[in-house]
Amino acid sequence: MNEIVTRQIQQALDALFPHGEGRVGRGRVAHQIEQVAQRAYTVGRSDALLGLMTAEDVAEHFQISARRARALIANRHERFSIGMRFGSSWLVHRDDLDSLAPDEKYRAGESTEE
Repeated sequence: MNEIVTRQIQQALDALFPHGEGRVGRGRVAHQIEQVAQRAYTVGRSDALLGLMTAEDVAEHFQISARRARALIANRHERFSIGMRFGSSWLVHRDDLDSLAPDEKYRAGESTEE
């Protein structure tokens, strides 16, 4: 779990139970849960946006051509719903890079001949 969200949860618990334990009303619990949910949503949205990669970024990461990266993403999208089409471009999240790894034979600078 994200450190910011974990800290928000701890702050909520401290606000609900300042002496370590006790009874708390439903309204206070609901308020604290809403605060944690809002923080988690904000952090998640930010992570999702900051983690987006274009086909060109994927190509650079795997040292393959941009054309090969687009074909790879399109294939993985069709088969596993990875990535998304945005206009004429493809976008993927960095968390999906392991699922996108191309076969070694498609990497630039490496020969398949021995």
